[in-house]
Amino acid sequence: VFTEYLYKTTNSDFLVQSMQLYAYGTIFNFLFLITFYTNIVNEAGLWQTMRNEPMAVLAVILHAFSGLANSAILKFEDNIAKVQVHSISMIFTMFITSIVYQQLPTIQLIFGICIVSVSLYLYYHHNEPVHFKNFQIN
Repeated sequence: VFTEYLYKTTNSDFLVQSMQLYAYGTIFNFLFLITFYTNIVNEAGLWQTMRNEPMAVLAVILHAFSGLANSAILKFEDNIAKVQVHSISMIFTMFITSIVYQQLPTIQLIFGICIVSVSLYLYYHHNEPVHFKNFQIN
């Protein structure tokens, strides 16, 4: 909620706001790393986990793009849209994973798709209010 407040109350450019939030996140995460994991950093080094793992680098890059997408949703939409987009992306990821690993979709995946689909329909379906003519209570 605080992030959405920051995005919607200032008139800065979207990318400038994203850079500011990423800078704050980087500073606080680095302070957390130094405070609680000093021994591991001193022994192995700060970049040890990413040295021989191209998938780790790819994960960092994908999370950066995911953060930008979340920022865009918060800037131009609301928290409800962010939750719905997150639900759809999880279902899409599970569906693609079941195809890649050649497994049949589980009943939980099918129920999840149905629940998210119904919730999207109910949220965005705008009915006209019902007006009763000549309605009297006796």
